Amino acid sequence: MRIHKASIYPFIFLSLLITNSQAESLGADDALALVDTGQVLPLSDIISLYPVLSDSRLLDIELEREDDGTLIYEFEILQEENLVIELEINASTGQLVREEFEE
Repeated sequence: MRIHKASIYPFIFLSLLITNSQAESLGADDALALVDTGQVLPLSDIISLYPVLSDSRLLDIELEREDDGTLIYEFEILQEENLVIELEINASTGQLVREEFEE
């Protein structure tokens, strides 16, 4: 059996993501506690800052704590023509940290 190089690239990329990603995913109880103590902005505030979040189909939302302690909301949204965008937003300040277009 011969494996095409192109078919291996997604697996290499995925393994790099797994090994390099050290963010801790937080659960709903943690998120609520952080909102209650004012450490992170509520989702409603974030969504009002970024209308694209309410104008698109939301596929996934995560609250993560990065290695340096920064709290990040990670949104995966589906826009027209099946374009998937991942937005990382600082959960404490509401600032956009990263925007990535996926195929």
